[in-house]
Amino acid sequence: MKKILTVLSLFCFLGFTDINVYKTNTRASNVNNSSFDWLLGVWKRTNDAEGSQTYEHWKKVNDTELSGWGYTLVSSDTVWQETIRLIKSDDVWNFEVSQQDSKAPTIFKVTKIEMESFTCENKANEFPKKIRYAKVEKGLNAVISGDGKVVLFQFASTP
Repeated sequence: MKKILTVLSLFCFLGFTDINVYKTNTRASNVNNSSFDWLLGVWKRTNDAEGSQTYEHWKKVNDTELSGWGYTLVSSDTVWQETIRLIKSDDVWNFEVSQQDSKAPTIFKVTKIEMESFTCENKANEFPKKIRYAKVEKGLNAVISGDGKVVLFQFASTP
């Protein structure tokens, strides 16, 4: 009888352990507990126009904010730049983009978060209406799109 109780206890323990592992693994996809740490670092665009070098720098401010800076160089001149923030407010993540000549940021609501990707949208914006970042095998892809137009930014991590 003791052996049967021991075996049953072991099966129950293993069964509960499997349930807890499942809960832990699925919790990572929860929008409210998202980690964007895969985005951190310095990224250089690999599919840039001839003579241009585009970069994005991302750093973690805290658990509810990441700060980014993007810019393009031609020779050694900065010809374009923007500041970017991923910020969580009232359990909603937003992607905010400020161009060098704009007074207020353009805000895109994050509509989908996966383990190493996210999508955000602002259907009222002229272009882009949608932005998607995804960690890929050889780096990072950012796709901006809207009204049938799609632009792919492929990035590699820089040391």
